Amino acid sequence: GGGPSGVKAAVKWRSDNNGGVVVVEPGTYAFPPVKGTNDKWGLNIATSYVELEGVGRVVFKRSVTSLTAYSDCYPIVMVGTPDDNSADAVVGVKLKGNELEGRDHLHDGRMAVLVKNTRRTSIKGCLFTKIDSSAIFFQKPAVYDYENSTYYNTTKNYDAEILDCRFEAEAHAVAGRALLHAIVPEGVDGLTVADCSSVWCDDFVSSEGSYQSADEAETDTFTPTVSGWTLGAVKRTGRSWNISNCHCHNSSEHAYYLSSVDCTLTGGSITTDALTICDGNVKLRGDFMTVTGLN
Repeated sequence: GGGPSGVKAAVKWRSDNNGGVVVVEPGTYAFPPVKGTNDKWGLNIATSYVELEGVGRVVFKRSVTSLTAYSDCYPIVMVGTPDDNSADAVVGVKLKGNELEGRDHLHDGRMAVLVKNTRRTSIKGCLFTKIDSSAIFFQKPAVYDYENSTYYNTTKNYDAEILDCRFEAEAHAVAGRALLHAIVPEGVDGLTVADCSSVWCDDFVSSEGSYQSADEAETDTFTPTVSGWTLGAVKRTGRSWNISNCHCHNSSEHAYYLSSVDCTLTGGSITTDALTICDGNVKLRGDFMTVTGLN
């Protein structure tokens, strides 16, 4: 098809046939919002082994342009089953060669891609533009729904990869702005980020996992002590992140803020041409954290 309805129909058709490659023709596709109880999305991929591949310049964006209220905000693409804590994990979904225009702050619905209850999700060769919060957000157990002022979700993600992607935020003049965390992996165990680049992202990879030590297992559940909590004990999440050969330019806070266990940061560079605004560095908090070969 020539618009978002065509893309949705193609993904649904492939999903009904147990996966497949959906080739999206060049063009700009503006997705209107769909809302469940807590989760919301523009395009939802909820069946395993779907590959969504853009050929030529394919741009995914929201049809809503004003994101001044939480109720206006929604991820452009959601990978996973919405509003379900017991569904089987969605396995092997691939996003390849698309451009996604996001906007604004963390898990308030304004990320470009939301990943929930998945295994082996792959995002490769994508360009993220107009982002001013999180581009890729892995939903964790006990995530906060800003629109409805409640905590929800008891699922997590496993073994994802983000390869050869570029994250282009908008230039600014505020030192230490700390608004944009391009990749937020606190909801995934086992993440590979390789050969990516970021420009003007306050934090390129930034997250706090809930493991407290390297010998702790996800079966060592915990019950968050927050007002209004009703979900009971949830799994720990956010470990084994491996980042290699990525290049961060003009990071105004931490290029990498990794508060987790069992993480490696290898190769790549951190550079700036805006010394009075950007001084991005590396902050590590946790056990078995290593940095080698970073320039």
